[in-house]
Amino acid sequence: MNHFKKSKILPLLVAGFFLNGVICALTFLICGPSLDSALSCILISLLIPISYIDYKTMKIAPSLSAAVFALGLVRTFVDFSDYPKHIIGMLSVSFLIFLLMVLSGGRAIGGGDLKLMAGIGLFFGWQEAMLCFVLACTAGAVCGLVRMRLKGKGKIFALAPYISLGVIITVLFGERIIASYVGYI
Repeated sequence: MNHFKKSKILPLLVAGFFLNGVICALTFLICGPSLDSALSCILISLLIPISYIDYKTMKIAPSLSAAVFALGLVRTFVDFSDYPKHIIGMLSVSFLIFLLMVLSGGRAIGGGDLKLMAGIGLFFGWQEAMLCFVLACTAGAVCGLVRMRLKGKGKIFALAPYISLGVIITVLFGERIIASYVGYI
């Protein structure tokens, strides 16, 4: 942890705990008290440090991706009657991320993002995983374009914060967004 200055750790921890508390309170307020809400809060609790570390180092620790995957397994077993949707969610977003990796030669997206999204796909199932993927790509593309405009071309950026934003929106409003979309078509 040489890249973290000791004097900055306490304010970052306080901000992270506060952000986590606010998002978890919103989760229980909007989604209601349930096991799914509790598991979603654990997922968000993992994604906050993942996002920060990815932002600072451009790497996602395999152990943190494994923790997200393990949480996805727990949610799959909790929702075992509908386990195929979880497996399809894992495979579908993994395939899309892998495709982006191959097409960009590994410059646009990395293996850490692939492993992280596989766990998130397993956690959510295919519909919510696809929504999360679309939200993350949209937010990443918009912010990337703005960043390129301000800082110049060729600047890389971390994707985990945008994936996390997609997860939070999916947890809080995913069912409504999907229902609206299905009702629209």
